[in-house]
Amino acid sequence: MKILNQLQEMALFDTPSVVATRTIRLCQPQGSYIPPTPIQDICDKLGVKRVTQDLGINFGKLVYYKSPPTIYLNSVVTKQTSLNFIMAHMLGHIIFDHSKIDEIAESKPVQMDHRAQDPKELMCQEANKFAACLLVPWWALHLYATQFDANLETWVKKFKVS
Repeated sequence: MKILNQLQEMALFDTPSVVATRTIRLCQPQGSYIPPTPIQDICDKLGVKRVTQDLGINFGKLVYYKSPPTIYLNSVVTKQTSLNFIMAHMLGHIIFDHSKIDEIAESKPVQMDHRAQDPKELMCQEANKFAACLLVPWWALHLYATQFDANLETWVKKFKVS
């Protein structure tokens, strides 16, 4: 939980992209990043529990009020790329401490599209941005793009995204 607390403090001031990069660097040995992002290992390192169960129409849900924070994944979702995004998205909510939605809406500017007025929508945008940057870090994409000639299908497979 120590690393999670560090990331939550960082998230008060930094963008989802910066926090996602820091998450990878804190959770992976130095210089060892090879796609895809090991999202389950990151959850373990941050002390975030994962449970799979039937959630009806919801892809996932998050429980903050118990320790450790728990991500619930819908057992109907079986595609690993979808599960990775759901876990990364939920981690974004945990790291950006969206459990305190009313306090955040009044005190912290969410770093996303400010045309949206609903604080919950802004927080989902912030979690989506974090998830995208965690699963496909800009620096890794740039590194691989300059070293290898690949089409989009290759990148989707390499980073295990859809």
